[in-house]
Amino acid sequence: MSDTLIRDNKNYGSVGEFLKDVIREGSATLEKIMQIKAKAENKILSFGRRAESAHKLLEALFSKPMVSIKGVQTITNLSPKAAGELVSLFVDNELLHEVSNQQRNRAFAFTEYLDLFMK
Repeated sequence: MSDTLIRDNKNYGSVGEFLKDVIREGSATLEKIMQIKAKAENKILSFGRRAESAHKLLEALFSKPMVSIKGVQTITNLSPKAAGELVSLFVDNELLHEVSNQQRNRAFAFTEYLDLFMK
C-alpha cells in the first residue's frame, strides 16, 4: 500500500527510488551546511579575543538557530554587554539577522542555515 501511495503521489517507481532521492537531497543539504559552517568559522577568525565565545555561539546556532541576547549570555557565559557586542559582530558579519524589530528582547536568526529547511 505505501509503495502505491509513494508512486501515485510522488511519481516514484518504487520505494527504492524514493529513498535514493531522499539520500541525494540529504547529502546535498549536508554539503551546504558544511559550507555555511566553514564560511562562518572563517569569519570568526577575525573576531580576535571574542573568537572562542563566537565559536561556542556558532556551534549552538546549528542546534537552535534563533537566539536572543539572554540566550547568548547562557551559551557563552558572557555579561549582557559582552553578549550584545558578540551578537553585533555576528550581525555585522551577516551571520545573524534581527527578526524582532524591537528595542528590548530582540530576537536574531541564523537565516542562512534556516533557509536550507524552508523549502
